[in-house]
Amino acid sequence: MLGRWDAGHQEAWRVLTDLSPQAAEVCWYGLRAWIEPGFKRLKRGGWPYGHTPVWTIPRAQRRWLAIALATGWLLSVGG
Repeated sequence: MLGRWDAGHQEAWRVLTDLSPQAAEVCWYGLRAWIEPGFKRLKRGGWPYGHTPVWTIPRAQRRWLAIALATGWLLSVGG
């Protein structure tokens, strides 16, 4: 079990993991709340990456570039 309690927070954050304290840093687990919904949107939401057949690396690279540019544009216009 890892824990973290920073100044200004009312409660400690506890994470149960099989990693050793030297190999894990509890603050990285906080990114999961941002990363996992992002993957969900990428796969099933507005960018249905999972439905696109990708048989070569160059095709996958072009697809990821298009997704990155479109996401950047949406964020710049407030989407």
